[in-house]
Amino acid sequence: AIGVGTWKTQAEFKDVRVAGPDGKILFTSDFSKNRDGWRLSGNGDWRVVDGALRQTSGNENIRAIAGDKSWKDYTLTLKARKLGGNEGFLILFHVNDATTKNWWNIGGWGNSSNGIEQDNHIITQTPGHIETGRWYDIRVEVKGTHIRCFLDGRLVHDIDSKPLESLYASATQDSKTGETILKVVNVSTNALATEVKLNVK
Repeated sequence: AIGVGTWKTQAEFKDVRVAGPDGKILFTSDFSKNRDGWRLSGNGDWRVVDGALRQTSGNENIRAIAGDKSWKDYTLTLKARKLGGNEGFLILFHVNDATTKNWWNIGGWGNSSNGIEQDNHIITQTPGHIETGRWYDIRVEVKGTHIRCFLDGRLVHDIDSKPLESLYASATQDSKTGETILKVVNVSTNALATEVKLNVK
């Protein structure tokens, strides 16, 4: 699915549209009446004002999600405006649930950078700053693991974000004590059912 969000910032979003690779419209929301089709996450204060979805809380990690998690390839376009606060906008893509952190962070890190974050990892980051009170045109093109992000028509990111490995493991044996040392690390935010098989000599 897709979504919008804020981090210690007040902002509003409008003219949200998702188009498939064939140009077919998968989702559109002009907020002319209400926020039907949007699921809210985090401690935010959302309401529809003058045809825009406005968020006025200064809390962290606030999101509004819409669409279908079965979407694979699509183009998301929208307009966003910062109203106040410390940072810019979060533009979510490839969202599987309310805890997924796949987003384009525009004006993040104290309004100093733009970056793509996936599963709590910074995939790419460039300098960037968002002005308060100005509407920005945002476009995110997703095709498999290939992601292109445009701000006011300017290409900011063009990356191939291969999925990160979630599980890492190593095993060693102390020749003096005979002790076997196993290290297993799950770097994802989700629990993983894991089977360990050791062939100890």
